[in-house]
Amino acid sequence: MILKTFIKIRKNKPLWGVINGDTIPLFEPGNGLTLQEAFDNLQIFSDLYKSKHTILTTDFKKQLSVLKVDGASDIYDCAIYDIDTPQDAITKLADINVTPWQKILANAAFAYHAIQSRGFLLDYHRIFPGWDLDTYSGRSRTSEISIQGFTSEYNIDNPALASQCFLHCDWVAADMRAASILSSDKVLNDAFTDSDPYKYVADVVNGGISEDALTRDEAKLALLGSINSMNHDAHILDYFPGVRSWVLANKAILASGQNITSILGREFNVGGERTELSAFNASMQGTIAHAMHIVFRKLWEIFGSYLFIEMHDSITITVPMSKVEECIEIIKPIMEHPFRGLIDNNPVFPIRMYLGKRWKKWYKVC
Repeated sequence: MILKTFIKIRKNKPLWGVINGDTIPLFEPGNGLTLQEAFDNLQIFSDLYKSKHTILTTDFKKQLSVLKVDGASDIYDCAIYDIDTPQDAITKLADINVTPWQKILANAAFAYHAIQSRGFLLDYHRIFPGWDLDTYSGRSRTSEISIQGFTSEYNIDNPALASQCFLHCDWVAADMRAASILSSDKVLNDAFTDSDPYKYVADVVNGGISEDALTRDEAKLALLGSINSMNHDAHILDYFPGVRSWVLANKAILASGQNITSILGREFNVGGERTELSAFNASMQGTIAHAMHIVFRKLWEIFGSYLFIEMHDSITITVPMSKVEECIEIIKPIMEHPFRGLIDNNPVFPIRMYLGKRWKKWYKVC
């Protein structure tokens, strides 16, 4: 049996919840509950999420801010928007089935919540960032304060392991990797046997010609530009027929009112503010989001609070200098093969790793 649940949270206060077709009042003003009754009702959700039931819910990470759950439950987190009433939640959840990506998202929520609750040190003051996973594509979105924009001029550290080294791990050409997997284009997939896929693309287009040759950056701009704009007539796609066919097929599917999907089946379609382009790009970004959620959870299980932060296509971990080589050996295969055991051919995601004792003041190690 699958239980379908939701808790409406506003300004970190749980207002009401639903369990299947039943409404559970919580802390909404005017509902007549005593504080003890509201806490008892909230405990129902905590107990339920610790049980052996399969749970389908939505915006699970936000729920972790008001619940005590250890991460061992069989929970699936789906993406539903504009839930304002209990009936909205009951109606919208009724039509949703569980799929693998939802469990990956729920598992990742535990890791993001833990790192968010730990915070980081900014000029010796403890700051608490935020990550929102309830986004259209599933890509995390920073809230509260983002560390990404801070330079090496700031003293940034991990309160769980201060004054150690930053090991920064960055996927190379993640957007293009998602396109290569979804399109099954042989030439584009072959690009990822090289350490620099964009240079490989430039070499393919240039065909050994040196005069007026396409540079790496020009190749990157041309290929990503044609894909992100769904420009199937772009000249560069003459070299990537699989990509062209994929773009055309997705245009036809969306035009017919049907859904396109990420690599693990998250669905996207046209409707409301969502255009053909936003749905198409979300299928790629959603694929990268799956990879990041898988990796972030695995690394959290291994490194705990030493896992420092996630920024778009990269993850940073704080490690003792004496453990750097050991940590690289652990991290590299996890990040290089995020979909191991989940999809055919186990595609490699090339990574680059950097090390430094100060935030963003690091050097390449591999």
